[in-house]
Order: sequence, then C-alpha cells, then structure tokens
Amino acid sequence: MNEASADTAPSPAPATPSTAGARTCNVDSSEFKLGPHQAFEYKYRTETGASMVYAWKTTTRVKYEFQASPTITRSASRPTPSSKGDYATGALTAGFAGIDVWYWDNPGARDFVCAACLTLS
Repeated sequence: MNEASADTAPSPAPATPSTAGARTCNVDSSEFKLGPHQAFEYKYRTETGASMVYAWKTTTRVKYEFQASPTITRSASRPTPSSKGDYATGALTAGFAGIDVWYWDNPGARDFVCAACLTLS
C-alpha cells in the first residue's frame, strides 16, 4: 500500500494567467464634505453591459438620487426618485451607454462627510 505524504506529494503545476473573458475593473473611492445647503454631483461614463458595484455612507441623513442618461440623447434621462438616508449599497448592469450621476444634497444646518466607493467593469 502506498501512502502519499506532504514530503513526497508532487508539486502542483504553476498557475498561468488567463485573459479569456477577463474584464478590467476600475475602483474609485472618494470622501468629500458638504456644508449646509450645498449639493454635489458625482458623474461617470458607462458602456452598455458595464457592471457597477457601489457603496456610500454619510455622517447624517441626506437627500440623494441616482440618474442615468443615454449618450445619444439627454432628454431620455432616467432619474430615480429622491430619497433620504445615510447609506446605500447595490449593483447594476448598464442597459445603455451613457452618463450616470449620483447626487447628494445637504438640506440641513450642519456639515456632513460622504464616503463613496464605486467599482466599474
């Protein structure tokens, strides 16, 4: 009967990089501060089929929204209803090439800090 041990087991073949189906990921992390009654838009371009994973958090509840506009026509903008909260997370796949916009509004009397992280592929 043969028994393999850690000392005599063959080494695995070295891994080789594969580019088949590989996608490039762009990660963007930002932190910004908004004073009372200030607003900020965070814009980026996506291509049809691009994937996005996002997360953001603020130090207080704020008004926010997300909009997507096709590159070919600005009149076809698809805004989401305004919401209030102190964080959001999620993932999406772009249905068309265009400009995506996150919008934060500080309707309060105090400063707040927002930390956002987006991964696009």
